[in-house]
Amino acid sequence: AAIKRKVLWAWDKAAVDLAFWKKSKQSGVYFISLKKENQCFEIVKEREIDSNQKINEGVQWDHIVVDRRGIEVREIGFYNPETGMHYIYQTSEMTLPPGLLALIYAHRWGIEKIFDEVKNKFQEQKAWATSESAKKSQAHFLCMAHNLMLLMDHRLKVEKQVFNVSEIKRKEKRENDIIKKLKAEEAPERPWLYSFLAQRFTQFSQKLIRWLLSHWNLATPLHIATARLKLNYAKD
Repeated sequence: AAIKRKVLWAWDKAAVDLAFWKKSKQSGVYFISLKKENQCFEIVKEREIDSNQKINEGVQWDHIVVDRRGIEVREIGFYNPETGMHYIYQTSEMTLPPGLLALIYAHRWGIEKIFDEVKNKFQEQKAWATSESAKKSQAHFLCMAHNLMLLMDHRLKVEKQVFNVSEIKRKEKRENDIIKKLKAEEAPERPWLYSFLAQRFTQFSQKLIRWLLSHWNLATPLHIATARLKLNYAKD
């Protein structure tokens, strides 16, 4: 049967059984991961990087390499001057721009932050029950709760002009400090990828969660409740 949709797994660290991933490509399943330490590969081809695409900022190389069995995999080198960290990604996907693949993997960290939020801010540290259906139901309810909070947060910003002022100021200060640091060190400009990710809040603030919990069973008019939240947001 024809493959209708390709699937890319962002997995840490997945490039161990390359024979498995080679076979998975036949079903339209690919992976991207960070390279494991002490893995030895031979470079067989250097791929050209389109430097005119902003998404490729920070990409240092894009190679095709082979392991000792001759199985090919793609390696992408990426440098973040903000932290001085070098990253090597491995993937079985051969068509997407290297910077886009790096961005996809970077989004994985945002997902990890949501898991942390569910565990620590939602206090969901245990399964509700042991059955598979109960675990699926718990996961579905947690996803629904997260998405409903996204909708509520969007409504507060768009309709009520309620913003987390103190957190925005802290974020702006962090960003300005990073820019000053890079200029002082005469380092390369921050890659577009990290500038893009820095614009987002990966977790809900504790203030918003407490506000929702405190007003959940109260018949408080929305304009009064939002006024209280706006006051809390203004506090450091």
